[in-house]
Amino acid sequence: PVFSLGAMADPSAAPAAVPEDDSDECEQVLFMHREVVVYQVPPRVGTRSYQAAEWVPPQAKQIATCRMRIMSKGLDGFVRLEDSNTGELFAEIPVKEPLERYVEPCLDSSRYFVCRVEDRET
Repeated sequence: PVFSLGAMADPSAAPAAVPEDDSDECEQVLFMHREVVVYQVPPRVGTRSYQAAEWVPPQAKQIATCRMRIMSKGLDGFVRLEDSNTGELFAEIPVKEPLERYVEPCLDSSRYFVCRVEDRET
């Protein structure tokens, strides 16, 4: 599924954090936003960019409100979505090259991004 995050800062603005010692595998929080709204959005049509204005019911469905953390562990980066009350993991999005495969800005909004979420098992 493809999800949209609303009211989130630009992930490209997060500072890059690379530990000096590559063997240090501590997770670091690079950015946190207390509340993001998660929508399941319809598939993209062709090569056209996503547009937030098209995400109205029934085309898009709000499925969660989460806390978002942009994290790093070693040289790996990821976006973690967690239940705001319990901290339970809702989804985790890897941030790898090419970035557009995982996190893509919306054409008509600077506050909305589309994140690709894949099941690790499949």
